[in-house]
Amino acid sequence: MAISTEADKEYRRRYLATPGVRELKNKKQRLYIASKPPEERKAIARRGQLSFYGLTEETYAALVESQNNVCGICEQPNSLNRNWDIDHCHTTGVVRGLLCHHCNTMLGQAKDNIETLLKGAEYLGKFKTQST
Repeated sequence: MAISTEADKEYRRRYLATPGVRELKNKKQRLYIASKPPEERKAIARRGQLSFYGLTEETYAALVESQNNVCGICEQPNSLNRNWDIDHCHTTGVVRGLLCHHCNTMLGQAKDNIETLLKGAEYLGKFKTQST
């Protein structure tokens, strides 16, 4: 009899909650990844990240295309030699879009709080004439 998805998730939660199991699993995973060449390490990390957010390479590519290969906030192309950050709601886990590292960090530092971000924009607006 196949284990249902929910039952499987619950089993994994209980298993990882066992003292020492998570640390051992993480150590084994780090050793495995460290044994691979750098190019493969990046691919392993990428697959893990996409899997974590429930995305495939195809859905990720579709997101990139739908955003015209620019950040969802600053609308700049990705200038860093890295993948786009996957922006998601920390409450629901729903993927909102792709952001550059700087914009994703900005949202994270503001704890996704709209009021904080608006106050920050208002604050910067006060000094607009003083900036470059």
